[in-house]
Amino acid sequence: MKKARIPMIIVLIVILFICSNINTYANEEQIVMQTKKADMMNSLVDVIKNYNTSSFFKKNEDNNDQTDFKESIFDTVSKNKKINIYFHKENEIKEIYIEEYVLGVLAAEMSDSREMEALKAQAVAIRTLAFYRMENEKAHEGDAVLCTDSTCCQAWLDEEYSDKYKEAVKETEGIVIKYEGEYISSHYFACSGGYTEDAENVWGSSKPYLISVPSPGEAEYNEYYKAYQFTEKEFASLLNIKGASFRKISDVVRSASGRIITLKINDVEITGRELRTKLGLRSTNAYFSVDDDGKILISVFGYGHGVGMSQCGADVMAKSGADYIKILTYYYAGVTIGQA
Repeated sequence: MKKARIPMIIVLIVILFICSNINTYANEEQIVMQTKKADMMNSLVDVIKNYNTSSFFKKNEDNNDQTDFKESIFDTVSKNKKINIYFHKENEIKEIYIEEYVLGVLAAEMSDSREMEALKAQAVAIRTLAFYRMENEKAHEGDAVLCTDSTCCQAWLDEEYSDKYKEAVKETEGIVIKYEGEYISSHYFACSGGYTEDAENVWGSSKPYLISVPSPGEAEYNEYYKAYQFTEKEFASLLNIKGASFRKISDVVRSASGRIITLKINDVEITGRELRTKLGLRSTNAYFSVDDDGKILISVFGYGHGVGMSQCGADVMAKSGADYIKILTYYYAGVTIGQA
């Protein structure tokens, strides 16, 4: 069985390489080429879906020096520490306890149907981002550190929380992620679509712990794939194409993870982020084709910006037996896990 894994990995790498580079070397890409790439990506979906995720993640365990880490849930730094949060719906800044904040965000950002270790990893990422922002980006609205708008910071719910949420927060109380002794900007998102993304490709600045890594096994989740359909008029209107006429897509530049960095529509350059925002796509990992009626079809893989921890990927790892520390040290490169 071990010999079978090598060809599977080679197939995965070759398919992804082809998908991510066809556009880079083409002077002008027609929609028909995108159709071929979409077919190739579908093959990649099958490879990732059927890959032995348990054996894939197991190879990372030997390099994880956090396996003997023992957390304490008593007298932690964050237990009595408070944070100023801007509640955007109420237009009010409130001071609440860190752990209360973590619980509310966890309930808003991740379903409690997910594995416990995935929920713990999410709780730690939420807490870490709060500490990071308190030290590095304190000004938000007034003196607020973060807000409750999910499109800006982290969502938050005030409700009767399930025991599962409470357990995830309690068992990780005070635990944070650090890189070289400093809190990290612990970004996370719903689903990678196969690979996470380098921070530099999304926000223009790199961080050594926010690099692209494979995230196999996500194809079983609803967040993994979605198809969009636009008429030519809708497409032109949403993208504000002059003359309200769509003619061609060209010069598509993709990152190694497959996400669009830039492309040209009617010879006008647009970024992948602009494309996603204006068309309301789940991610920039998008592939174009045209049906017989002239409608523009877009196949989108993954959900979110793609930087940091994939929530679906974390759940896959947890199902494979990984604890929350292994999950965090996989998605955030070179970090350590410990008390705040």
